[in-house]
Amino acid sequence: IFLNATQITNKLRSIAQDISQISPSTFRSAINSINNSYQFDVIWDSGASVCISPSKEDFLDYDTNVDIKNVAGVNGKSTSIIGQGTVGWSIFDVNGKLRHFELKAYHIPSSKARLISTSALLDKYKDESISISDTCLRLSGNQDHNLQPVIAYYNPITRLPTSTAYLTQATKLTKKALCNTV
Repeated sequence: IFLNATQITNKLRSIAQDISQISPSTFRSAINSINNSYQFDVIWDSGASVCISPSKEDFLDYDTNVDIKNVAGVNGKSTSIIGQGTVGWSIFDVNGKLRHFELKAYHIPSSKARLISTSALLDKYKDESISISDTCLRLSGNQDHNLQPVIAYYNPITRLPTSTAYLTQATKLTKKALCNTV
């Protein structure tokens, strides 16, 4: 059997995709070798009404015309919003496969954290639910759409449910980096 260059490239991409899905540690190493700012913590915030990111790089689309000018933080202090759009964050599910989330979010460069508003998440992913226990927050997943649960354990310092996330668009770069390794 002879393969042409396109078939070989497609096969290597498929192998890289498989490696990134079955080996989270290999994925993490590959993404950090590209740029470690592509990996970050996100806080699952049941008290937040909107998702927030301090990094413009998180946005898949972006608009400086915002529908909300300011947002109040935990301390009640108002912070200016400079942009809005859709963030692309990927988080490992309970089986070690990346789940890609696209959520409306606001760009606040002065924010010290990325926040997933659980209410905004459930508005977008209507077939899922969130449960909270003494140790974690659990997004249910949806078997009909082959979406597995995601668990966010409480950070021992902040006591907030927190996950390691990755820029969704960087996961494509990681597949290329894995492909170059294979």
